[in-house]
Amino acid sequence: MKHPRFRIEIPLFGKLYLLINVGLGLAAINTGNNLLYLVFGAMLGFIILSGILSNITLSSLSVSAFAAQDIYGKETAWLRLHFENHNRWLPSYAITCFPDAAQTVFGTFTAVFEERIAPKAYSDQSFSVIFTKRGWASLPPFRMETLYPFGLLKKYMRVTPRLNVLVYPQLIDVSWVFSDQNLAMGDTLSMTQILASTNPYGIREFRQGDSMRHVHWKSSAKRGHLHIKEFEGEQMPFVYIQLLLDSHVSDPSHTERAISLCASLIKHFVDQTYAVHLLSGEHIYKNLTKDTIHAAFIFLATLKVSDQDNNAKEPKHLSPLLIVSSIPRSKIIAAHAHIVSTWDHPS
Repeated sequence: MKHPRFRIEIPLFGKLYLLINVGLGLAAINTGNNLLYLVFGAMLGFIILSGILSNITLSSLSVSAFAAQDIYGKETAWLRLHFENHNRWLPSYAITCFPDAAQTVFGTFTAVFEERIAPKAYSDQSFSVIFTKRGWASLPPFRMETLYPFGLLKKYMRVTPRLNVLVYPQLIDVSWVFSDQNLAMGDTLSMTQILASTNPYGIREFRQGDSMRHVHWKSSAKRGHLHIKEFEGEQMPFVYIQLLLDSHVSDPSHTERAISLCASLIKHFVDQTYAVHLLSGEHIYKNLTKDTIHAAFIFLATLKVSDQDNNAKEPKHLSPLLIVSSIPRSKIIAAHAHIVSTWDHPS
């Protein structure tokens, strides 16, 4: 197993130890005291022993990384480092692992510490990371170091865990879309719930888009939040979301905000048990649910404005349709008369 070259740093305690050792050596030479020579030799031996044992601790280790959850931009995510000791006889002690500070240009990381790894054993440690951009990202080189056994020398090496992670768009608060100023949104979405029968058969919690006419007020008062009557033959509500991007927008943050808003609206409606249909250019994702939402998130995470077909950016005549766009609102309204309402993200 090939390992990177080890490097050595001397911590403050090690520097003080060396100064004391030099002082003892000079005193032994000046006085000719054999006891001082013995102490001086023993202290030098500790330095050599530190180098040998720390080398054994690091030389048998390998590290890899893996992700166990979905990762969203600008949110704390937890990844895991997998340490494995390949030494058949000796354990590894006091291992600290953290990213090389010069390489963490796209995220914020925390360090991990492993006290002991037994021979031919492994250990997993979690660490937090915040990726600032969506899309594919790889981990930077990590610095793996130890002060074992006496803290006189800090020996370290650089390793690069091979892990590529897909960072989904940042999820933002979308409550402003459904605020009191946007009451038309609820009226539009309520049209998606088609009733084949007027016979109620149950009660469920109120969700965005439900008609206030079907609120069960006694249950709502008893439970402290709105509940609504369900009817026989009630279909799953649905909504269309179209993402319009313009490659000529001068500020890239407008495009990123539009993508984040689109992902957040999809997540919001899916959590409310809507069937969501996403349209963007020539790409169409139908009937997005909790089981299929990742297909849309993967598309949004890797989306480039240059990939969009300029001829396919017209808003569709669908209902109910939410348009998320980096294009100025005035241009959309002027060009497309069938759009009755628009909402600007609060600054």
